[in-house]
Amino acid sequence: MPEPAYQAAREQRTRRDDLDGSWVSALAELTERIRRLARAAALTEVDGDALRTVSETIAAATAALDERRRSGPLLGDFDQGRISVDNGRRIGATNTLVAPLEIEVDTYGAVARYHPDPLLEGAAGLLHGGTAAWLMDCMCGLLIEELDLTSRTANLTLDYRAPTPIDAELTLRSAIDRREGRKLWLRGSIEAAGRITVEASGLFIMLRS
Repeated sequence: MPEPAYQAAREQRTRRDDLDGSWVSALAELTERIRRLARAAALTEVDGDALRTVSETIAAATAALDERRRSGPLLGDFDQGRISVDNGRRIGATNTLVAPLEIEVDTYGAVARYHPDPLLEGAAGLLHGGTAAWLMDCMCGLLIEELDLTSRTANLTLDYRAPTPIDAELTLRSAIDRREGRKLWLRGSIEAAGRITVEASGLFIMLRS
C-alpha cells in the first residue's frame, strides 16, 4: 500500500551520496573505529581505573559529536538505487549497527561473504539466531531493490539446520523463487565451510506506486 507519510519523512533525511566524499570517508573511518572500540570493550581485561579513564574520553568524544546532529542516520544502505557498486551493493560503511557487506547481484540472485563480529555471538562460539534472520532479510530485500522494485517483508521463515560458527567466513545467498502480482517469494541461505547452516524463505509485497 502507499506510504506517503513514511516516504515524506525519508525525503527530509540526509542521503549519504549527497554529501562531500571526503566527509563520508571520515565518517566511515569513525564508524569502523567505533566497531573496534566495541569489540575491545567487550574483550578487555584492563583494570577499573583504566576503564574509567577510557569512559571519560568516550563521553567527551560523544559530546563533541553531539554538538551538531541530524534527525536520523544517513540514508543510503537501504535506499533503492543508491550507493551501488559494480554488480551489487555495499552497506554498513557509516552505521555501526548494520553489518558491513558487499553484495554481488546477477540474474541468478545475490551473494555476499561475511565474517561475523564476535559481539554477535549467541551460544558460545556460534552466531546468534536473530542475527542470521537479519542477514537473510537484508540479502532478500537488497536483491529485490537491485531488480528496481520496492517491497516490504511480509513473512520470513528460517530453518536452522546446523549451528553457524561465529569465527568463520560465511557465504550468504538469496534468490527469487516466483512472483505473483505484487507478491514475491524468495529463498536464502547461510553457509559455513561449504555446509548450509541456515535456510530462509520469505514473502515480500511490492508497494503500489
